[in-house]
Amino acid sequence: MKKILIVQETLVGGGAERVLVDTLNKFDYSKYDVELLLLRKQGIYLNSINKNVKVRYIFGDFDSKKGLNRIISWKIYNLICRFFSNILVNKYMKDNYDVVIGFLEGFSSLLVSQYKKNSKKIVWVHNDLKKLKTITNDIDKDIYNKVDEIVCVSQDSKKSLMELYPEITNKINVIYNIIDKESIKLKSEEKVTDINFDKFTLIGVGRLNIQKRFDVMIKAFKILKNENINAQLIILGEGPEEKELRNLIDKLELVNDVRIIGFKSNPYKYIKKADIFVMSSDFEGLPVVLCESLVLGKAIVATNCTGPAELLDYGKYGVLCDCDNPEALANSIKSLIEDDDKRHGYSLKSLERSKIFDE
Repeated sequence: MKKILIVQETLVGGGAERVLVDTLNKFDYSKYDVELLLLRKQGIYLNSINKNVKVRYIFGDFDSKKGLNRIISWKIYNLICRFFSNILVNKYMKDNYDVVIGFLEGFSSLLVSQYKKNSKKIVWVHNDLKKLKTITNDIDKDIYNKVDEIVCVSQDSKKSLMELYPEITNKINVIYNIIDKESIKLKSEEKVTDINFDKFTLIGVGRLNIQKRFDVMIKAFKILKNENINAQLIILGEGPEEKELRNLIDKLELVNDVRIIGFKSNPYKYIKKADIFVMSSDFEGLPVVLCESLVLGKAIVATNCTGPAELLDYGKYGVLCDCDNPEALANSIKSLIEDDDKRHGYSLKSLERSKIFDE
């Protein structure tokens, strides 16, 4: 039986974390003995881990701490992971594994790169590393030179990685994320009870951090409202930018038209009901929620960055617009609101594109 260790920071409500949980459900556990080592015991997917997986934790949940204790805990965590990762490897990765996998760029990949025993070391890259800096380039370069294989989730993220570190090109492969199409379709039929879809609805889904640029989405929606377009914007997600985004909604006098409704374990029923799915990110890897929106046949407007551009085949399967440009985003959305045939056409194209997600 093959023995596999997967190292991951947390199971918070992000796309990569959901992909990991789905991937763990696809293993044949008569052939594979799988362990999951989480750096922090944190995340809404903790209770969704396949029961055949042995789960271990290094640290607790720092976000549950308050005030100064939380700040100190985070600082200590970052110092230990950055400068004493070899100690963590020696203590928590003692066993002999056939394969050790770092499922996300950053500290989890750093630990895998320092595993000394004779096993295959694989790390995943879920983002555009020219734009996302979880750790310094020197440490990143050392990680990718030490491992045996690097898996990127898109051709565009591979291109960025090759431009950063051309010497590792022969180690890089591209594997699209697993998308459980049948489960998504089934869950999308669940009834929505907390939102009325009695007017034209735009929807955005993702962690409320600066990368996702929900501020751009909200500003674009304000432009549409100023043009007397009768619509609502629903945002699913939670994260560090939530307070700022709510303040922006207040400032733009959109409290009756824009709702942030938090993280939802089943976002599909909301996406299914919406008219247009909108993504306003500055950069991505292969955004899982965009893949899921394709499966649900949504007309899509997204920013022309790594990930969305590739998924939409550079405009063939959805409308692309410039990043960090509320006017461009508003005009792209408006083009679909005002043209039913065009919107329906992109909906059909989404279903066609979703055929690329083959487990």
